[in-house]
Amino acid sequence: MVCFSRCTIPNDNTLPFYVDANFTPRWISTDSKEYKKIHTIAPFTFINQNGMTIDETDFNDKIYVADFFFTSCGGICPKMT
Repeated sequence: MVCFSRCTIPNDNTLPFYVDANFTPRWISTDSKEYKKIHTIAPFTFINQNGMTIDETDFNDKIYVADFFFTSCGGICPKMT
């Protein structure tokens, strides 16, 4: 009798979280305490370059990187951008 064994890589389609300034990828389980502490972006509404209103629901089930910057603010805004 011949028995074949093969090594397989699990099909893991999850993406890592980047939770600190070192950009070290971390895979965090959704049932862990750490998952509940991950920074999220609050609901938002903006007008895009075409004059259309967009909000966070336009990105449901999509991956996006958010970088909010200021175009007309003389106070702390330039330092934050």
